[in-house]
Amino acid sequence: MKTWVVSSYRLRINSKIILTMLDLVTRVLYRLRFLSEQRPLDAVSLAYCFPLLFLVLEKGGIGKSAAEEADEQLILAIEVLTFHTNSCKLLKVHR
Repeated sequence: MKTWVVSSYRLRINSKIILTMLDLVTRVLYRLRFLSEQRPLDAVSLAYCFPLLFLVLEKGGIGKSAAEEADEQLILAIEVLTFHTNSCKLLKVHR
């Protein structure tokens, strides 16, 4: 068991769950990309996505040791942001 600190809580999480959560990041990025390609998200929905997108960009991928897998996450995050370049001009979007 591994201990993770989330805010002020200490969690003990099984390593299988951690691996599933890390795969989930890529799946969520793919879903965001496909949704954004069809129709850009509204400002509030996009604001909820920013923390994940920025975390992927800052860390160079989340939980992926192979360069190709990390690059896949980076490309997906950049593509989502690319689809929303006009939305980022709005003052409503939190930065």
